[in-house]
Parts: sequence; structure tokens; C-alpha cells
Amino acid sequence: MQSAKVNVSFAARLKPMRESALHIYAAITRLSPLRHFRANVLLLALLGYLIPIITGLYVAFRIAGWTGAELPREVWLMVGIVMLLGLTGWLYALYQLLAPVVMAQQALQDYLERNQTPNLPTHLMRDEAGQMLAHTQNLISQFDQAMRYLANYDKLTGLPNRAAFEDRLRQAMAQVRRNGQTLAVLMLDLSGFRMINNSLGQRNGDYLLKAVAERLNSHVRETDGLSRLGDDKFALLQTEMHSLDHLMAQVQRLLEALRHPFSITGREVQVGLNIGIALYPADAKTYDQLLSNAGAALTLAKSRGRYTYQFYASGLNERLQRKLELENDLRHACRRGEIQVYYQPQVEMGTGRIIGLEALLRWHHARLGLIDPAEFIALAEEIGYIIELGEWALQRACEQWAAWRKAGLAPVKLALNLSARQLHQPGLVETIAETLRKVNMDPKWLELEVTESSLVEDLPQAQYILSALQQLGVSIALDDFGSGYSSLNYLRRLPISTLKVDREFIKDLPSDMEGTRMLRGIQALARTIGLEVLVEGVETEAQLQCLQLLGCERAQGFLLSRPVTADVLTARLIKGKFGSLFDRLKTLPLSPASGLILS
Repeated sequence: MQSAKVNVSFAARLKPMRESALHIYAAITRLSPLRHFRANVLLLALLGYLIPIITGLYVAFRIAGWTGAELPREVWLMVGIVMLLGLTGWLYALYQLLAPVVMAQQALQDYLERNQTPNLPTHLMRDEAGQMLAHTQNLISQFDQAMRYLANYDKLTGLPNRAAFEDRLRQAMAQVRRNGQTLAVLMLDLSGFRMINNSLGQRNGDYLLKAVAERLNSHVRETDGLSRLGDDKFALLQTEMHSLDHLMAQVQRLLEALRHPFSITGREVQVGLNIGIALYPADAKTYDQLLSNAGAALTLAKSRGRYTYQFYASGLNERLQRKLELENDLRHACRRGEIQVYYQPQVEMGTGRIIGLEALLRWHHARLGLIDPAEFIALAEEIGYIIELGEWALQRACEQWAAWRKAGLAPVKLALNLSARQLHQPGLVETIAETLRKVNMDPKWLELEVTESSLVEDLPQAQYILSALQQLGVSIALDDFGSGYSSLNYLRRLPISTLKVDREFIKDLPSDMEGTRMLRGIQALARTIGLEVLVEGVETEAQLQCLQLLGCERAQGFLLSRPVTADVLTARLIKGKFGSLFDRLKTLPLSPASGLILS
């Protein structure tokens, strides 16, 4: 079954059925008793057989002289035969008249009860009755095609549905067993679609799904059979797979297809794509196992972020079991005291003074130990728990900030990450304002960090929310700058005050001259448009020395301080700066690479 390239309107499919039904009705109404041949057959039969009967009776009675004398038995026998022949002929004529109607009714009944399509003898009848039979057969055939379409195709996108995909997969697996080839099942899931659907409405969500289906379908062969399984999930069955490189090329085409935004009611929105891949017969021996393994691969791909793919591998189901365990435990981790807020200082390069704190979550699982933040934050996003978790983190961090102020410590800026789902959360601005009011915290001391990936889903909505936060007095930082599109459009349209440069730019400093030039450019751009720059991921003294030479103003990283608890950080806040580290840097000789930077 090939993928439908366009969505065929079901109403268009019903139009010929309606026309056939009208033809049948017209044919029946034209079968009046005295109109055409079949009606005349009945009249001739009545006249042709009743006249001899009446004549025979008349002759018999004349022979008897109307005297009432008993007729010979032979006469009565002849009269009876004549009458029987007349009745038989009359019944035959009646059958000839009613047979088309009876056959049409029986054909409809057979289809409805046994799904049996008719083969009516339309070639034997050339009048209105034959036309009625022909239209009846066409009607049933068209209705059967429409029902098969509804049963096997998705009404919204026109793609084959789950039932059609599963049927084709079973056939393909049987063929693979015969010829010894390999097939691949690709499970596709749209990342961020539900958020867009909730914010823009179901009608726009349906429009986006149709646009996604058309774009994906334009990047696959007709023989591959793209299908929609339901909601925001699709599947691709690749049967003619010449090599693994051929499959990887197809995966990359699908991922690239959705990297470009869609235009919905004048808005640019973007959805991500995750792909789980399982091979037959390498990864599974049965139909159910193949689909299960492809689904497990998809689940892992979703946990790794947007535009990712994952092949099924041995042990993946064990990893999925771990994920399900974490998903269940995460919902109770805050209540159990397993999740804590840690703080990582942000330091002024010239003085070593602590000027900010980034609040980060750490999860100490009761059985599994410390869970990687990237793992459980992505999981919270996936299961929709990130909003509740984000509100909890905001409240705890602001309460701690207020406690430090009450203890007489100098105020510093408090930075928290804002996820894509939180950014589109109804009432976000009100929730933040209420939290700040409760702890008596001036909004100017709060900074919210957003990533480029959280902005591309719905830039106008992001612009509206961030502008409202700016009006509240909260500052906005663009996190991981340079890791994504790094579009200057964000800097022009969004109320951003700080660029947090991604660690990839400094990991090879000071020997990476290309990275050095990029940092110089970012610094110049920021100064031109009035933005501050903070460099993340500083881990070596050589990197820190290089950043000082480049004139970077703020830094953050393990060299300065790992994320620590509030109790540990309190002592450092009392001191207020990392003076010894920066004093030591002043006495270190410049490396050759650092000398080139300075020159």
C-alpha cells in the first residue's frame, strides 16, 4: 500500500455514491406497469393466458348446452391444464418484472451482512432494470472503496493509518523471511507539538500535522510507506534497504526536513523530531517484538533531546525499565527530599568577586544514587512534570536568596533556567511575580535563562512572555549561545540582557585560534548592542587567563566552583570573592598561545 501523496476528501468520495443512488431511484420510478417492455410482458401474459382459459370454458359450457349436464372428465382435464399454464406464465412474467429489484435488494443485503461485493447480470438487461442493476453494483463498489479508505487511511493527513501500516509490515516481514533481506522500522515522534497544539488551538494543530506529514512524505520514497499511527506519531517502513549508509541517509533527510520552521497563522513555529529504529530480523524475531524494540529506541531518543535518533541495541529494554522507574520516582522526589537546589557562582573576571549564582537541581536517588541532571530534566520535560518542578525550584531558590539577605549578605543576581514548556506555561509571569512578592525580593535580582531551542517553537509567544517578564523587572539571559542557530533575530526581537557563551567555544583554549576569533566577535557584537557576556565551562587556569586577555567580563565553571549546597556556599558568600585564584593568575607567565592572543 503506497502512501497517499495528498489528502483525498472523503466528501469527494461520497459524491459518486450519491449519484449512483439517485440513478437507482430514478430507474425504479420508471418501472411503471404500462411503460416499457417488462410492463408489457406482464400485460401480454395476462391477456395471452386468460383469453384461452375463458374461451375454453365458454366452449365447454356450450358443448354442455348450458344444461348443467356433467362434462366429460377429459374436458375438465384440458381446462385445468390450460388454466395451470396460464397461471405459470403469469407468475413467470411477474418474476421477470420484479427480478431486478429482488437482485438489487439481495446484493445490498449480502454486502452488509457478509461484506460480499455483487456481480449482477447487467449485460442481460438493456432497459431501465439493467440500468438499475448497474447503478446498484457501482454504488456498492464505491461504498466498499470508501469504507476501505476509512479503515486504512488517516482522514486528516491522507497517510496510511496504524492498521494499514501493521498489515503492510506483516507482509514485508514474510517477504524478508523468504528472500533473506533486511527491513527497518522507523518510529517517529514530534517533539513540542502538544505545546503548540495547546497554545494555538486544535484547528491550527491539525493544520501543522498536515504540513508535517506533507513535508516528511516529500522526503521518502512511495515504496517506503510513511504512515500516521495517531496523535503526533508516525512510522516509516523501509524495505529496499541496500546498506546501513542508505538507511542513515534517510534518517538524516527526515531530521533535516523538520529543522526549518512552519508558518501557522502568520507565526513561525517549529517542532522537533525523534526517531527510534529497529531492524528485522537482526533486532527481533516476531512482529510484536519488532514494534516493541522500535518503540524502546524511540523512548531513548526522546530522552536525548530534539532531532535525535536511536538504533535498538541489546540491553535497551533494561535502560527503558530504568527510565520508567525514574519517571515514577521523579514525581515523588521533591516530597521525599531527594532533590536539592545547588548553586554555582558567577564571577567578575577583573576582581574575582561573586556577582551571581545559578540555581541548579541535583537528584540523589535513594537507590540509584546521583542522577545526571541532563537525564532527569529531560525526563521531567517529557512527562510534563517540568512545570511543577520548575515552580518548586523557583520558590526554594528565592527563599534561600531571602535568607542570605536576612543574614546580612550582600545581594547577588540569582539565575534560574526556564524550559520550553515553562516558557509557554499559562500564568508564568503571575507565578513568578507572586513568588518574588512572598519573599520580598526585588525582580532586578532575578535572571531567567532560556535556550535557543526553547525559542524556535513559537518565537512570537516567547517574545510576548519575555517582554512581560522584562516589564516586571526580571532580566533575561540567552543560554548556550552559539550551540544552535545563533540567530541574530533573537537578539533583535527579544529583550535579552546577557549572552551565556557555550562551553564549546573555550574547551580548546588557548590553542584554538578559531575559537579565540569567535569569542572576540561575540564580545564586539555584545558591546555594540549593549549586552553583557558570561562564558560557561571554565575548567583550567589557562582558559581563565585567556578569557581575561580577551576582555571577557564574567565567567562560570568548575575551576571557579562546582555547584554546591546553600550551606557550603554561605561561607564563600561571606568572603565575597575568589581573590587567591585571580591573584595567582597575575603571577603566572603567559603561554605561547596566550601571547599570540595578547599580540
